[in-house]
Amino acid sequence: MTFVSATGNSPEQILNPTKTIADFPGSALKWIHIASPRFAKERLDINKYRIEVWEDEDSVTVILLNPGVSDIQRQSIRGSAGPLPEFSVSISKKDMKIISSGYER
Repeated sequence: MTFVSATGNSPEQILNPTKTIADFPGSALKWIHIASPRFAKERLDINKYRIEVWEDEDSVTVILLNPGVSDIQRQSIRGSAGPLPEFSVSISKKDMKIISSGYER
């Protein structure tokens, strides 16, 4: 039996409401996977961070950011804004190898 709802919700979703915790293109996931060992090497718990993936012509940068800090606050502070050290990993698009990594200053 197929159930179609005018609201777009299945019976399962109605009985067990869920919350979206991430919404990003699947292509971003490979860059996060490449950067993850570097985060682990620095003993950074990615569960405590907000993750951004930035792309330019030749590289992609994965950044761990403090979750409660706004972009406006971040612009007015040198270094990591908030209680956690912010860290970035830049990856070459050509060979998918890490170009650089470091703490935000």
